[in-house]
Amino acid sequence: METLYSSGDSTVKPNTKTYNTVINGWAKSGQLLSAQKAESILKRMENLFEAGDKGIKPTVVSYTSVINAWVLSSSTGKARKAWQLLRRMDQMYKDGNKDVKPNVVAYSSVINACALSRGDRKEKD
Repeated sequence: METLYSSGDSTVKPNTKTYNTVINGWAKSGQLLSAQKAESILKRMENLFEAGDKGIKPTVVSYTSVINAWVLSSSTGKARKAWQLLRRMDQMYKDGNKDVKPNVVAYSSVINACALSRGDRKEKD
């Protein structure tokens, strides 16, 4: 979609919902590195929004979807990654971004990441 849009087809402009759908697709794909790819898409959304594209604003759904991608991944360190995203959401909310207020789904997802963690004792704490 990005390629079509950048080549001049304004009927396929990606938006927040489009990106969230792709993030969810990666989260549920079960593929190796899917959580990293989901987080990369979130970072792209952040960069596009910061560059002035107001139609691509990451929301609580965006961040929670990436947290869920970490929950479903087999990566070591997934609990830490999920926790870091939750902390980032909380800080952005405290800084005035009301669209990323952590909700019960975000907190529950981080708890799941911890419960399903295969890391060492330090990661589980």
